[in-house]
Amino acid sequence: MLRVIPVLAALALIAPEARAAQIVEGGADAGCSLTLSGPPDEGDARALRTAIRDLGEGPLRLCLDGSGGSMPAALEVADLVAQVPMATLVTEGATCEGPCALIFIAGARGARVMHPTAVLGFSAPQVLPDKDMIPRAEAEAAFGAGLSAVAEVIRLRTRRDLDLPDSLLLALLEGNGVFRVSTVGDAARWGIAVAPVTLPASGADTALQNACANADGARLDLSPADLPSHDREVGFTVDSFGTGAVRISSEAAFGAAQTTRCQVDLSLDTGSGEALGTLRFGNGTVGDTTSRALAPFAFHDPATPLSDLPGPDAPADGATAQTDFRAELAAKAREALTAVTFPSCWVASPQVKVVNVSDFVNLRAEAGFGATVLREVPLGEPLTIVGSQSLGAPGDQDRARACREACNAFALDPADTVQKEQALDCISRNVFWYEVSDAQGRLGYISRKYLSD
Repeated sequence: MLRVIPVLAALALIAPEARAAQIVEGGADAGCSLTLSGPPDEGDARALRTAIRDLGEGPLRLCLDGSGGSMPAALEVADLVAQVPMATLVTEGATCEGPCALIFIAGARGARVMHPTAVLGFSAPQVLPDKDMIPRAEAEAAFGAGLSAVAEVIRLRTRRDLDLPDSLLLALLEGNGVFRVSTVGDAARWGIAVAPVTLPASGADTALQNACANADGARLDLSPADLPSHDREVGFTVDSFGTGAVRISSEAAFGAAQTTRCQVDLSLDTGSGEALGTLRFGNGTVGDTTSRALAPFAFHDPATPLSDLPGPDAPADGATAQTDFRAELAAKAREALTAVTFPSCWVASPQVKVVNVSDFVNLRAEAGFGATVLREVPLGEPLTIVGSQSLGAPGDQDRARACREACNAFALDPADTVQKEQALDCISRNVFWYEVSDAQGRLGYISRKYLSD
């Protein structure tokens, strides 16, 4: 049952023929705490503040539906929404354009959501009277009011640290009608989530490339179609694979200078509609290391119209896309990590992962298969080499010495097939062992055969 919040203070401040936005508790069956519908007008911010106070403590989501109205009034509401802060949502079939869109974009970072069938449009302040001829003084006053409104948008962005990209601010300044958020690339670029949406049925590699392209457009504030990575086959490799999660990195680089790779951490366990993981550019120390949550809509092609996105009631092939996506990722990871060959007897980095096992390898107290087992380390789990990267060679020291000589010769001349075969045979026969540490700091030994960087 919706409860209308009284807005007498607002109604007393506007002309009798004008109508303030209506504020109701709940609404749209979409988890709305409050719904603001209709064109924003003077007094709405005070009415909304009262409604928020009446609701008490807890996270708040403001649902929006309205076109036109007062830009100054909308800015007051937007300031309140950013201050609280509140999540914002444009629900199924709703329209939020002009001043309403400014309220929407003031929503909490990462909590601005629109339904794929909703209409969200940004436009410059409309300040000129609706008549053909106006006096010069009136025109100058209207122009000044427009500049003041834009200046207040900029102040609001600075004061509340709004996630309002420059390109969106320019759309407000240019005044070329209403600019609607119409594609996946638009939404991703401006930090707007689209839900509910299921994953595409295009295959894991294509979906991952779409996610990286959409995130690249967001961090550079560019349309994905204008990026150097547009329409380019990227390719992905498995970095790590553990219980319920996989880390994958692009083979090609992204960014304006194409210098940073796209790294995606994906959960294999989350339920339908939840964030599937995170994405970042760089390696944790180099590049843009900010992690971005990945919702299902972000895996669609940037050019896909929002109205074409599959919802949870999609046909059976779409309904199983998320399960198929996770299964494909798991299969890709297992395939990549169970048939690893080695370019050297030594690992090139202290950061390694478990490979060449079907499920797990034993972490042992000492080098050698006769040592006590400390724990089972799953396929793909990341580990760290402890201390120097010297190799342990338990057992026959004459054989160990011969293996070391073969490894050194192989390193000096990788084209020497005889030394290469001998070195790889030593690895295969578990002659060399590394001391490693897991994420919990537990120390132990694993054969080189099961470690790869």
